[in-house]
Amino acid sequence: AGAGASNAVAPEIYPTTVEFFNGIPEEIKTNRLFSRIVEFLEEVLDTPSIDIEHVLWRLEELRQFCSQATNKKELAGWMLLGNRLLDSIGSRNNIGDFLGITETARNRINKLIDDINSRVYELYSKLPTEEQLNNTWSPLLESLEKLGLKVDIVTTNYDLIIESALDKN
Repeated sequence: AGAGASNAVAPEIYPTTVEFFNGIPEEIKTNRLFSRIVEFLEEVLDTPSIDIEHVLWRLEELRQFCSQATNKKELAGWMLLGNRLLDSIGSRNNIGDFLGITETARNRINKLIDDINSRVYELYSKLPTEEQLNNTWSPLLESLEKLGLKVDIVTTNYDLIIESALDKN
């Protein structure tokens, strides 16, 4: 069940993926790091719309890279922090600026992830009403139960609509 399943329950409360992305606050949209991630995704994804999950996954990937680069217990960090990588290829350059940049980048990535997650929580933390469930998920779940069918339901949604419906039934 994707965003459309939630949107069908209460379109005024639960936006679709495209509506969510279009409704991202300006302070996030104008964040240069966010813009670069979106630019990258537009180049590499074969999809007409970008899901906020794509952005969060790539931000996490970048955060992990920055963390590894400054962690002497990771091979990348060990090689970079001791200037071993440059020494291994005979370079006399200094990698210090890069290491400082990765620390600053990691802090900004963390803030951006927090800002996006706050927006997600703000939109999707509202529980559906019993009436909304009675018009959508509850009849479906009740019908399946009467048939005696075992059904696996998977959701990628942030909201708790399906969980609420299952608790109700």
